[in-house]
Amino acid sequence: MTRIHTDLEICGRALTDRNCIAKFSKFAYGYVFSAMNKINIISYIGLALFTAYSIYYYFAPGDADMVVFLLCWLTIGIIPIFLIVSCGTIIYSIVEAFRKRKRPYIIASVWTLVLILFWTLTPNIPPIHLDAYVQEEIYEDKKDELWSYAHQIDNICKKDSVVSFAMWKNESDLNGKNKLTSEDVRQIRNILNALNYTGLVYRDSICRFDIRHQGFDLYSFSLGLHGKKIKDDCETIIYNDSVAFVHGCGAVGSCSYPGKAEYLKSKGKTSGY
Repeated sequence: MTRIHTDLEICGRALTDRNCIAKFSKFAYGYVFSAMNKINIISYIGLALFTAYSIYYYFAPGDADMVVFLLCWLTIGIIPIFLIVSCGTIIYSIVEAFRKRKRPYIIASVWTLVLILFWTLTPNIPPIHLDAYVQEEIYEDKKDELWSYAHQIDNICKKDSVVSFAMWKNESDLNGKNKLTSEDVRQIRNILNALNYTGLVYRDSICRFDIRHQGFDLYSFSLGLHGKKIKDDCETIIYNDSVAFVHGCGAVGSCSYPGKAEYLKSKGKTSGY
């Protein structure tokens, strides 16, 4: 501490000295670097990444998953490997916090505890991995609400003679809104916000609720109104005569619903596609 105080006093008295900035920079670099050697740097970086993801996911679940998927893809798997390693170093920091009771390890331990509490007390953090079984659970839990909203949307579209439209959570515009009144757009937006889903799509008496993205994948419910049949294809699991679970791949193109055959077999069903 004596050396630190001396260096600060020298810089404080010599603000006009041309060597002051260089001396202070050298002191700051040396002090920070020596401090960083005393902590588990990987733990701190890993915790920072987990914290950033948690906050991002809290406000925009679909976007957060997409960003993580892209980062993993662009770094050729380096980030997932780093995060796995950081989990090990975080555990090591927690153990050392109890053994040595040093501040850097205690900070990492408290940080970890705060994150665990955040994940525990905040719904869907960490995010639930979507598949056909999870979609079935979500649908059964929300089916009354979904059908109520679907009929509201259908009534709005029939009133305004709208054949189709699409609305996305993070976009202010709405495709196909030319026949919808501003009040109707507001009502549809309120439905999307109430569900906290990624998007709503209506086309010829079929209402699709986009739950969220999982990487490039988009999981949705399609509800056929007025007896409208939903087409069975590789992206779709027909749940019953008027409900289907849909898995889209966005820019990647058409792709099969993962685990479709196994799910249908477990339900004693077969696909016509």
